[in-house]
Order: sequence, then C-alpha cells, then structure tokens
Amino acid sequence: METEIVFILRQAILIAVRDSYGPTTLERALRHSELFGAEPEAVLREWRELEKHGYLEPLPGSSGKYLRLTEKGAAQAEYRPGAADPFIHGVKAMG
Repeated sequence: METEIVFILRQAILIAVRDSYGPTTLERALRHSELFGAEPEAVLREWRELEKHGYLEPLPGSSGKYLRLTEKGAAQAEYRPGAADPFIHGVKAMG
C-alpha cells in the first residue's frame, strides 16, 4: 500500500528533474531542495518506479545514467486540479 511519503517522493523527484533543465542523474537530483533529508534508498525506489511507469526516460546513449521527464512526467510536475494523476498526487488527485 502506498503512503503519503511515496507520493511526496514522486512529486519531489519530478520537480527535481524538471528544475535541472535537462537530463539529470539520481545523484544530482538528490541534492535538490525538494529531496533534502530524504532516504536515498527510498528515492531510488521511486525513481525506478517513475521510470517504469513512463514519467521518466533515459537519455539515449547515457546507458540509463541520465534521465529526463517524459511528456507524461512534465504534466505532473505540478498539481493541477482535474489533471492530477493519482499515481503521483495520491488521494488529493481524486477530489
């Protein structure tokens, strides 16, 4: 079962990647203020989930080290009522 922390991490990762203005690494994303104090293992787990579900994609030729937002991920980097994805924004996307 997903917890509020999972949704916070997913949102924070999308924001960190968006704010990098291009493909970024997990290590660089971890230095973003949105992820300050987050457990690296938890961030890695959600980083992989976001990639698996099509919110992040690897930069071609980077051997998967550099990821960027997909169109789907960019659309969810901010909460917008009526357009929020429950996978990213949790129960607040339902209301």
